[in-house]
This record gives sequence, C-alpha cells and structure tokens, in this order.
Amino acid sequence: MARDRQERGWRLTKASWRLVRRDPTLVPLGLLAAGCTAITMAAMIGFVTGVDGHGAGHGSRVLLVSLLGAFSTTFVLAFFCAALAHAASASFDGEPLTIREAIGEARLDLGTVATWSLIAVGITFLVELLNFSGGGTKPLATLLALLWAFFVTYAIALIAIAGAGTGEAIAESAAIARRRWVEQLSGAIAISLFTLLAAIVGVILCAVGASAVDSGNDALGALLLFNGIVELAFLIVLSFATSQTFIVALLRLDGEELSLSEIESPPPATPIGGSPVLRVSGIIAGLLVTAALVGAMLPHNDRRDNDLGRYTPEHGYYYTTFAPGSEVPLPAGAPVLMEGRQIGEVLGSRIETSRVTVWFRADPELEETIEDNPKQISSIGGYYYLRVGPPGGNELVGPAV
Repeated sequence: MARDRQERGWRLTKASWRLVRRDPTLVPLGLLAAGCTAITMAAMIGFVTGVDGHGAGHGSRVLLVSLLGAFSTTFVLAFFCAALAHAASASFDGEPLTIREAIGEARLDLGTVATWSLIAVGITFLVELLNFSGGGTKPLATLLALLWAFFVTYAIALIAIAGAGTGEAIAESAAIARRRWVEQLSGAIAISLFTLLAAIVGVILCAVGASAVDSGNDALGALLLFNGIVELAFLIVLSFATSQTFIVALLRLDGEELSLSEIESPPPATPIGGSPVLRVSGIIAGLLVTAALVGAMLPHNDRRDNDLGRYTPEHGYYYTTFAPGSEVPLPAGAPVLMEGRQIGEVLGSRIETSRVTVWFRADPELEETIEDNPKQISSIGGYYYLRVGPPGGNELVGPAV
C-alpha cells in the first residue's frame, strides 16, 4: 500500500514536470515570482539596515521594520503561488491561462492571501522567539517550523482553487497532508533530488569562475560565473514551478476532481496566443537581470565604499586598506581617534586577495580631514584603535596602502 502511494507520488511529479514544460505560462510566472520576491527581500534588508540610531526605541524600530518586510516578502510570494495554482489547475483541464489571466485570478484572492501572510509571519516570529530563547528549545523550534511548513503545504492552492478562507484553508491543508503524506513526501524528495543533481553543474561553474577571477583571468571567470548563476537561477525557477504544480495535482487528485490518468494525460491545450520567441526572450531577459543583480552583490577586489549607495563619506562611512597579510586586530566597535579624541568607531574588516580593508564610521563633516590624513592601527594598554593622523611610535601596522 505504501509502495503504491509512493509510486503515485512519483507519477504525479513526472506529470507536473511534463505540464511545466508544456505550459507557456508556468515557468515565466515562476520567474516573475522569484524576481519580485528577491526585489522585495532586498528592499526589506535595505530598510532594516537603514534604521539609524542606538538609543531607546532603536530595537523596536528595527523589529517593526523587520516584521513589515517579512510580511511584504511573504505576501508577494504567496500571491504568485496563488497565480501559479490558478494557471496549473486550468492547464490540467486543458484550458491554460496567460500570465495576465493568472495574475488577474490571483487578485481576487488578495484579502485572503494577505490574511494568510499575516498568520504565517506571526507563526514564524513565534518560532524564532522560541529558537533564540535558549534552554534547549532550538530543536523544538526546528520541529515546529517543519511541521508548520508540512501541514500548510496546500493552503495557498486551496485559497486559490477552492476559494477557501484562511482558517478553512489551514485546517483542510493539514487534513490533506495527513491523508497524502506518502505522496507528498515522495514528490518532495523527487523534486529535491532533481534540483540537487542539476545544481551541481551550476555550482561547479561558479566555483571554477571564482577561482579564475582570483587567478587574474577575469574574462573567463566572469563568463563561467555568469553561466553558473544563470543555470542556478533557472533551476530554482523550474523547481519552484514544478513544486507548485505538484501541489495542485495532488490537491485535485485528493478531491477526486481528476484521476491519476487524467492528470498524467491532460486534454490538449488550446493555444493562448503570444509569440514563442517573445516568451523565450522574456525568460532569457529575466535570467539576465537576475544574473546581473546577483553579480552586482558578489564581492570583488576592486569594489569601493562609494559603490554601495548611501555608505559614503557624505553619510559618515569610510574605509582604509592595508597591505595583504597584515594583522588587523580591530573588532567592530573599536574607536577611531584623531588628535587624541574619538571621532568614530570601526564597523568591521575584511581580508581580501590583494589587501585588508577596514570599514569605519565617523563625522561626515570631517570627510576632508579623514581622507587627507594617513591611518594606522595603534594600541594603548592592550586596547587597539584606528588612528587618523601623522605616524606615531606605537604603530602595529604600517600606513594604509
């Protein structure tokens, strides 16, 4: 019996994979979901890091911005999951939707999706509190997170396809997960194995490309990195679209709306218009944008602080560099002194191939003085600090390079 259910899960996985390859909407929708979620997440991180201050209320502001960011990211992802559910369900019926139609259907579920996202963020927040509360609660928090993810697998699809309310969707999803856990688990394992094996190629390309860049062969390294990132990005999108399609397939099988044979052999799709060339071009363009964004975030030896948006001397952020191999015993928070008074603090340091970079924050009005004076690492009574000014007698590291 268990073997039959496991085989059923594999067959549903293969049927979902075939549908994703055939349907012209599912992969572009998955790409759109990944791109919008990544942009929202990046914006969230930017807002959190942009919350200045160290006094009373700073922690509360960071927490509030973090929760709002988490809700926004969860909502965007859930919205596109609902659009994918609509598109996959219609395609199983032989009536594929365009991207605009799938998103239009998902817009009807906005209120319920928003409520679901709020509950999901709340549960995640409680799990994280348990995770960091100490006293050996971390394993319990991990277990609760896994159970929550397992039992709400079908919630978004139920909201989209069945028009269920949030509470009803959660309860029904848990019931389906209990009934279909063998098929669900076997399908998840199949998709994960496929993703893992296919990802090896992309990881190898990225590793070889990074090694080539470090060796000075920038052109070859950039080409390999680009191809590796594109392959991994496309793999993530493909795996995501297949997973959402599998959820819809198992949901409709459980509800006896479609038989296994009907899922494996859906009706011939009615053409939905649109040039295949334009669709492929859109996918490639999306992957290029994704690769460019990822590449822009990768560390590079020639990167300067002025490339990092608001982290410039105008906003009080500076950096200095030392020769490669230098010991830089400056932890975050170490003082920055000039003429015997503290003007700032060290933010951190980074060992790179050709140098050691120290980042620090100081008064923006001192920009010209800080830029014009040499920097040294000095110590007093075993305490290390970064000194701005002429060389002294207690230097540990030579002048910045």
